[in-house]
Amino acid sequence: SQQEMLQETIKQDTRHFNGSVRASYIPTATLNFDATFGIDFTAQRSAEFLPFGNNVDLRTNRANSGQASVDDRSNQVLTLSVNGGWTTNPLGLSSNLIFGAQGYITKTNDESGNTTSFPGPGIEVLGGGASPQVYESFSSIVNTGVFAQEQMGWHDWVFVTGGGRYDYNSAFGKTSGGVFYPQASFSLVLSDRAGYKESFLGRHINTLRIRGALGKAGRQPGAFDKLTTYLPLTASTGAGLVPGNLGNPNLKPEISTEMELGAELGLLNDNLSVEFTRWQRTLKDALVARQFPVTGGFRSLQLDNIGEMQSWGYDLKLKAYVINRTNLSADVFASTAFLSQIVTSLGGAPPLKVGGSYPRYRNWIKQGWAPGSFFGARIPEPCAAGATKAADGSICLAAGQVPFTVPGSGTPAGQPSTEAQMLTYLSVPRTAGNIAPLQSINPTSNDVYDHYYGKPLPDFEGAFGGSVTWRRNWRLSTNFEYRGGHYTISNLTSAFRTGSPTNGGNTQERAQVEMTLQNPASTPQQRLDAAKKYWYDLVALTPYDGAHQQMPGDFIRWRELSLTYTAPTDWARRIGGSDMSITFAARNFMLWTKYPGVDPEVNIYGRGSGGGTDQNVGESIDAFGFPIPRSLSLNIRVGF
Repeated sequence: SQQEMLQETIKQDTRHFNGSVRASYIPTATLNFDATFGIDFTAQRSAEFLPFGNNVDLRTNRANSGQASVDDRSNQVLTLSVNGGWTTNPLGLSSNLIFGAQGYITKTNDESGNTTSFPGPGIEVLGGGASPQVYESFSSIVNTGVFAQEQMGWHDWVFVTGGGRYDYNSAFGKTSGGVFYPQASFSLVLSDRAGYKESFLGRHINTLRIRGALGKAGRQPGAFDKLTTYLPLTASTGAGLVPGNLGNPNLKPEISTEMELGAELGLLNDNLSVEFTRWQRTLKDALVARQFPVTGGFRSLQLDNIGEMQSWGYDLKLKAYVINRTNLSADVFASTAFLSQIVTSLGGAPPLKVGGSYPRYRNWIKQGWAPGSFFGARIPEPCAAGATKAADGSICLAAGQVPFTVPGSGTPAGQPSTEAQMLTYLSVPRTAGNIAPLQSINPTSNDVYDHYYGKPLPDFEGAFGGSVTWRRNWRLSTNFEYRGGHYTISNLTSAFRTGSPTNGGNTQERAQVEMTLQNPASTPQQRLDAAKKYWYDLVALTPYDGAHQQMPGDFIRWRELSLTYTAPTDWARRIGGSDMSITFAARNFMLWTKYPGVDPEVNIYGRGSGGGTDQNVGESIDAFGFPIPRSLSLNIRVGF
């Protein structure tokens, strides 16, 4: 159809190469060395095209004369690792010393262009548009580090480990130098202690291990965050420069200190295994993009080490072998992880919003809240029984009130009118624009957009599944994954479909509301019911950014189902191999969720290596993306 021919097309082609060379030297039975050099190269070409004259339904004003973009991106990572190991037995103890040095160089190149407004149909190249633009960037990051770790063992059941790593990264500021990450751990394998099997504990718990660890880790800033930079400016009068990044010579990595305690148990002759870990983490010198005074000419946010965050959680894993026979075996597993994290300090900086000045993304970094929590506008709702204010202290509606000030009714501006006054106002046809609702104001901050809607990461996530092996050469495996518990997703795609003044009518609910409001045959009560539907379910976007946009995102996804056949060795030998297996797999097979958006796992932002607010806190934003596709694959693996 004509509509299908004029749809936007997005294409992406990727080439990937990964290779390594390893050399080993073993001078004695207790001393060894090895070195590995590797390269990982990815080249990706992305293209987007929206044809000329795409507004065939007269419902959108997005680039009606067409637009196109092309992006060529390459990423190369060179790595070199030199390691050594030395094992001894001093004073009846076992000693295992590991030491070495590592380094990598990451180079990224990006060349892209875009244009809009083609002169007519059939033109697709960038040079054919009215305003072609080009973009080019490149970066190089060098990271080097040395490490050493010593593990001491006593009677093969008590183990103590200590070590550390010293890193230097080219993205660190001049005054920050390198950074040292120490670590220490212990492990008590009580079930390997002499006499354990005959003890009361050993008769009920076949395997028992208790462990703990304490250590530090870090994350480096971006390649150019420490530098003062200027951006090119093009104009008809000539080229120029404008301030870009302010720069920070004191920039250093953010450091997290984590402690964990755990235990591993084997029960029922080790047919049931249980693993539990409880952890606590403190993040200091968090990399946060903050606004410095713009009087110096630098208006962009600058990365700074100002944040602090407290996190804790636990992991629980279970696995059971339910059948274990010669020609038939089966196992099941389940895991869950709990996460809680709170921003405890922003170093005096004001709250930071994802997406900068773009009002649709409602994730915020606010002290006292989970990172990326959603805040936005709220429409006043009826008061709870016996209440005169909403839970956050803002206004609520008494019986018979509506969230709208009827013009000419005598109701003070900004105050709710009565349903009777509203019925009089709706005695004639109206549009949605005629009934724009009131907004609640947070009494603490005096801000209409300061209403909490939830956090973007769930309390719990995990997996469950199992496998069955029959006659040793057939294996059926399955895996389910889930997320849930105070899990909120910002459904911006639906907000545009219901709230946009230009393309907001392409849902049945919004079209039904508009029809009822404007239909001369509708009664005032029917129009009032339609208005309530609009106020409490549909109104969105400016000036109501955040309203009716955040939704529960709990889901269970059937992640994978696979069947593997291990072929007889004769099959592999016919082609010069030693073994062969054939696997048929289906991924993202099914999804169970009440989330009404595109997909509960899509997100507008990808992850970044630096500390950018958007990439690292912009979570659970469903905006103009595609759902995760189902995929079927057939894999034949031959070993030589």
